[in-house]
Amino acid sequence: IGDAEARRGLEVMERSAEALAGLVTAARDIEALAADSLNPSQASTGLSDFLTAYCSSYATIVEAQQVRLATDIEDGLYIRANEEMLETILENLLDNSLSFAPNGSTIHVALHTDADHAVLRVRDEGPGVATDNVDRIFDRYFSLRAKSDDEAPPAAHFGLGLWIVRRNVEAMGGSISAANVPGSGLEVTIAFPLLFRRESAIRHAAGR
Repeated sequence: IGDAEARRGLEVMERSAEALAGLVTAARDIEALAADSLNPSQASTGLSDFLTAYCSSYATIVEAQQVRLATDIEDGLYIRANEEMLETILENLLDNSLSFAPNGSTIHVALHTDADHAVLRVRDEGPGVATDNVDRIFDRYFSLRAKSDDEAPPAAHFGLGLWIVRRNVEAMGGSISAANVPGSGLEVTIAFPLLFRRESAIRHAAGR
């Protein structure tokens, strides 16, 4: 076997090992998620403030990949939530949007009230999803990321991120859906039961 073929074989083996490690980690995460979602501890949580703070810290990650993060967050919205599960929801939603966002595009994050719900929307300007697959993106192990026959998928892309998002949302009494945006992009919508809204709440917008 030549040096080039040997190096290629080693690279494939390394990618396979990374994939296996990712699967082991994912399996552990699933076990922890299943246990937490049976009876998650929940408390009154200021979703507006939580989301604002999270987006502020995440903006540096977005900017490093030449993508803009724009927010439109209604102030004063409170829900009953588990903060760790809520953070996982936001992390996986934004990571998913960023992975499909073209350079120079914008990820839009919005929060507003709709009747008795706090509605969170995360939209990217990527290629969107084939109509037949829109309802499947929240299924476990479903992934739209293509790979060649001799490549292992990145450890972060085993089709678990949005499935975990759905599990967490439903564990907190919410609902989740996705839809293609006319033109380009995918928007994920989450509706949480609204606990209360501060009377002094105002609407503010920000962009980076």
